[in-house]
Formats: sequence, C-alpha cells, structure tokens
Amino acid sequence: MTFSDSLKTSGVTALAMDKSGLVWVGFSNGKIARGHENGFTFFTPQEGLPAVAVTCLLFDNDSTLWISTYGEGVYYYRNNRLFNINTDDGLGDNYNYTLAANKDGTIWAGNDAGISVCSRDDKRKVIRHYSTMDGLPDILVQKIVPAATGGFWIGMQEKGICYYNPVSDAFELPLSQNWDFGPVNDVLDFGDLLWIASEGNGIIELSLKKENKESGFSLVEGPVKESTSCCTILKAMSG
Repeated sequence: MTFSDSLKTSGVTALAMDKSGLVWVGFSNGKIARGHENGFTFFTPQEGLPAVAVTCLLFDNDSTLWISTYGEGVYYYRNNRLFNINTDDGLGDNYNYTLAANKDGTIWAGNDAGISVCSRDDKRKVIRHYSTMDGLPDILVQKIVPAATGGFWIGMQEKGICYYNPVSDAFELPLSQNWDFGPVNDVLDFGDLLWIASEGNGIIELSLKKENKESGFSLVEGPVKESTSCCTILKAMSG
C-alpha cells in the first residue's frame, strides 16, 4: 500500500515533527509514514506496527518516538527497536488519546482511565497513574498540553479542563464555573489566556486574569461558530 492509498482508505489521526524538521504521519489503520525530500515512506520497524489507530505521535528530548494507540497502549521507538507499554506493565488503559513530555523525561499518556506517567526504563515502564482517586476531575483524559507556567493543562471529556500543579502534585480547576461545551480536543496557552478546542462548540476562550471581573468562558468570535467541532489549534510563528 502506498502513502497515497493510505490517505484514500485511512484517516490521518496524528502528526508530529522530528528535530530534523521531517513530518511523521499516523493513520487510523495503525500505519505510520515519515516525510523526506521526495515525499513519504512507511515506517517499518522489525517488530511491526499497531493494528489499531494511532492517536498521537511525540518526539521527546532524546528524539525517542512515542506512539499512543486506541487499543494497544503506548509504544516507543529507540535504538532501532519498538517497545510496547500496556496494562500488563501498569498502564491505566490500553485506549490512549494523547501524549506530553515532562521536563523530567517522563511521558504523560491520557487515556480512558486517567493519566499514566511512563518512562523508558524496562524495569519500571509506568511510574505512576493518576485517576479520580488522586483528584483528577474526570477519568477520561483526551489532551495533555504543557502549560506556559510549568505543569500541564488537562483536557477532559466531561469536566472541561484542569491544571496539574507540579509543586503541589495536585489538579486544580481554573474556575468554579460548570463546563457545558463538550469534550476538550486541544488547548493553546497564551499565558493569561487559553483557547480550548471543543467537540461541538468550536473554540472556547478562557481568561486567566484574576483581576478581570469578567474572567470566564466565552465563544471566540470569527469563522468558528457554535455547534462546530474543532480538533486542534496551532499558534502561528507571528503569534
């Protein structure tokens, strides 16, 4: 099957860029392709690839490729070998949606059971798991994004967003308001302002300024309107 055939028969479900600037593409059928000067070729590790959808691709600081899947846990590719981390290793759930790299070298995976903190240590692949028992507002985590002030923004299916504070090792809600905008697909952090991609309500803007009496959720005006699903948000280099 060629790259063009995969585009016709399978949806693109993940994108990432490595340190050399090459684009990697994940598909709903588990295939992964990498870009080069003449187009794209399939990534074919000796161990094979997932048989389920690739939901996220991530390169960490050591250029290790991490792959989250919907049904087979998390994979990482290092030293020309593909390794798997699943529930047998302590992963919270094999159905994963998102990956984020922490400053300590660990990888945070959001799944149907909360958040699993993973490492490349074969003796201890899963360091810790966070669930509602640890203060996480919602067990279904769809997006994890590094925050501008450190820590992570956590996008959830029913409870909107929360902030993970690394100092207190606790999850904090930015506001006491109820979230009525559906599942969170992505978060873009501008420092004192968040843009939140929602499923069914377009982009939601959240002001984090404590001195602003009108701080709260509001729909972003423009081409994205109410009842519109937004999967991801990217910030242009111009800001």
